[in-house]
Amino acid sequence: PQNEDPESQKKAAIHGILDEAAKLFSAHLFDAGRGKMARDYLKKRGITGETARKFRLGFAPFSWDFLISSLGKKTERLTLLQKAGLIKPRQNGEGYYDAFRNRLIIPILDGNGKVVGFGGRVLDPNDEPKYLNSPETEVFNKRKMLFNLRNALTEIRKKNEAVIVEGSL
Repeated sequence: PQNEDPESQKKAAIHGILDEAAKLFSAHLFDAGRGKMARDYLKKRGITGETARKFRLGFAPFSWDFLISSLGKKTERLTLLQKAGLIKPRQNGEGYYDAFRNRLIIPILDGNGKVVGFGGRVLDPNDEPKYLNSPETEVFNKRKMLFNLRNALTEIRKKNEAVIVEGSL
């Protein structure tokens, strides 16, 4: 008989809610009206729709409760959203608010292709911070992640080498 690993089940639930959020963000990016500002930003940066789909890019609308109203109708779902770093408790102690708002969303995947967190790039130049990343969670440890590693593994194995850089040109 196989033993159920409660830690594994807990992590699977967090991965599940992160994947649901990634799908919602992606749907908003490609929605004709809602994601226009984010699509315009991608176009200005030379990123095609095909590339955006390949990297599962998305758009978090300017809403304090987009994910909460879409994914968090029950207490256990709100708990998962909070454990995943997608929502935060309100300072007055009543309810939650979405961590990502009005941002281009970049899912961060682990080596198995599971969503473990997000990076969010502000679209309004007056908003701060410019970049917002998921906090450390049970499934996301920034020090142990390399962006796009899963897609690069084939070439890394073929060449038996990798060049790792930080930042951009």
